[in-house]
Amino acid sequence: MDARLCEHLITFAVMSNEPIDTPSIVWHTQEYDFVPKSRDWYWVVGIIAGGIIVAALLLNNILFALLIGIAAFTVMLFGARPPLPIRAELNTQGLLLNSEKYVFGSLQSFWIHETEPASIIFKSKKTLSPYIIVRLEYLDPENTRNFLLTYLPEEEHPIPFAELLSRRLGF
Repeated sequence: MDARLCEHLITFAVMSNEPIDTPSIVWHTQEYDFVPKSRDWYWVVGIIAGGIIVAALLLNNILFALLIGIAAFTVMLFGARPPLPIRAELNTQGLLLNSEKYVFGSLQSFWIHETEPASIIFKSKKTLSPYIIVRLEYLDPENTRNFLLTYLPEEEHPIPFAELLSRRLGF
């Protein structure tokens, strides 16, 4: 069997503080689909930022011009950065993304979007980060749904606007 495919299959892992018969679903995914940016993309970002900076300077708003310059530079840097790999795990305690843990008590509900790219949207009880989106990769959505229904209610969540915008911009 292909090693890459094996890496993405559902495995049963045991965490050191859980009983041996406790299942968990483990998979590997990426932060986002990497879309290589053309030179034109960088030119468009630069021209738009330059126009806003000129307008801010004409209005004697130097701080805003500086903020736009830093923001444009950051967007260009982020656009060139490849996505980081993520190890995702669902277990009886909650969701683990690399070293960041979300216990089921801090989550309100979940929804599985089966459209490309298939993903799970968790609604968090936190005000500043209300949604956690994790790509499913090769996982069977139905098995994942059955596992999650044991711990969380299923509630339809639309894909957040920020996520749709970042996909449209190639992030």
